[in-house]
Amino acid sequence: MANKGQLHIVIVATTDLVFDQRVAKFAASLHKANYQVTVLGRLKTKSPKLGPTLYNQERIENLAESGKLFYYQFNQAAYKRLLELKPNCIICVDADTIIGCSRAAKKLSVKLILDAHELFSEVPEVINRPLVQFIWKYIEKKYYRKADAHITVSKSVAEEYEKRLGISFSVIRNVPYKTTYHVNPDIDKKPFIILYQGALNAGRKLEVLIDAMDNLDDCECWLIGEGDLSKQLREQAAQNEFPERIKFWGYLSPTRLKEITPKAHLGYNLLDAKSLSYQCSLANKTFDYIQAGVLGLHSPLPEYKRLFEQYKVGFFHDLNSEKTLDEQAKSLALRIKEIKKDQSEFARLGLNCIQAASDLHWENEEQLLLDLVDQLMTSSSYNA
Repeated sequence: MANKGQLHIVIVATTDLVFDQRVAKFAASLHKANYQVTVLGRLKTKSPKLGPTLYNQERIENLAESGKLFYYQFNQAAYKRLLELKPNCIICVDADTIIGCSRAAKKLSVKLILDAHELFSEVPEVINRPLVQFIWKYIEKKYYRKADAHITVSKSVAEEYEKRLGISFSVIRNVPYKTTYHVNPDIDKKPFIILYQGALNAGRKLEVLIDAMDNLDDCECWLIGEGDLSKQLREQAAQNEFPERIKFWGYLSPTRLKEITPKAHLGYNLLDAKSLSYQCSLANKTFDYIQAGVLGLHSPLPEYKRLFEQYKVGFFHDLNSEKTLDEQAKSLALRIKEIKKDQSEFARLGLNCIQAASDLHWENEEQLLLDLVDQLMTSSSYNA
């Protein structure tokens, strides 16, 4: 392998680079390991200015905001830019970047790594759109095999892709950087803050949480992020009996997020299990809550059960999707009241959460990435 300082790795993602913490961690770790690193993302209409980093950042401009035209334009532009950059290795994030990246890897005869953040063809936004789902499944089947190495975020996603495609995936969990403080708020402190961080998208049971607030007198709901349901959820919150207790923070920078999350008492992560992608998920917010010393309320899905069997760092609640919204909201409110009532259990799990944070952080996880990349860069075979 050539000197690392002479090897250039480009990471390609359709996300806004300001908020994609996994891409930022990958880039920072590879740069620290003496690779030259460029991250290639997109510029949205309301994208904030990029912050300073030790690695290079670029944004593709003048793209459609969404839909088939966006994916076509992005992949075409990414392909052209990759040919100009001439990297030694390309890391593509998910199915929506792999066409342009695999074409460029073949043209340049360089390594291609796929980082699958989710079961892309099984997300709630596509499972009820048969043609769209068929297209994404076709892309996964045809193009994922072209990568020289495959990474994903959980064992369940890895197993599902291995079953479908017959290729092996390495698991690198989306854990945060280790913090030097852990705050476990007093359960009696008012208001009791229930915090959600992430995309305001379908399948996250956010509409249930908002309705549940009518039955949680001494609680506040903090929603951090934006998404497809941003307008709908704000309109729903405005109809709540106490709309002032539901706060929409919008997008927050990673630095600001680390300041806000420890102020919460409970982190929210209930999912619609109709989505296979959610059934296999291990959301980064799970680890963000732990690292901030905040207990989580999660759906009893395989990855969360596996994690909590080891660390016991939160609570479970199953919202039967066949119930009405009102029934789900009352069930959720009752569960949160039960959690608040058992102060000794809350305190005990809070200590577990702080202890788990000493294990579940990026400084421990990053070596898996570095070992994989180092090994790949020393081999001479290509799958393009």
